[in-house]
Amino acid sequence: MRPAASHSLTPFCRRPPDPVLLQAVAAFNARAYWDCHYLLEPLWLADRNPTRDFFKGLIQVAGGLYHVDRNNRAGAVSLLHKGPAYLRPFAPQCQGLDVAACRIQAAAVLEFVQAVPPALPLPALPDTLRPRL
Repeated sequence: MRPAASHSLTPFCRRPPDPVLLQAVAAFNARAYWDCHYLLEPLWLADRNPTRDFFKGLIQVAGGLYHVDRNNRAGAVSLLHKGPAYLRPFAPQCQGLDVAACRIQAAAVLEFVQAVPPALPLPALPDTLRPRL
């Protein structure tokens, strides 16, 4: 992960969200995490600047939630740890998204997953812990 200077991210974060980003947010909030990833991946791949980490972080948070819902503890832990780290330089808000809240919510889900003994399957994620963008 590249460190990004926050001041250089300001113009990017002040932009209105791309229509594809809005579709990805709608998919995320509908718990269609794979669809969210699918929508964001072209934005991430097309961006050759440090701003690409914004999309990568969102993809990884969505991927982590996808793994939680499929009882893949290792995938969930890995992505819920990495995704918020990629989003850190874009907090508190970027392109209309509350990035700070997303990071906090992802951390709460990670804590939930890690609290379950490894020998047990992951229980369903409570609605109160399910992040929204």
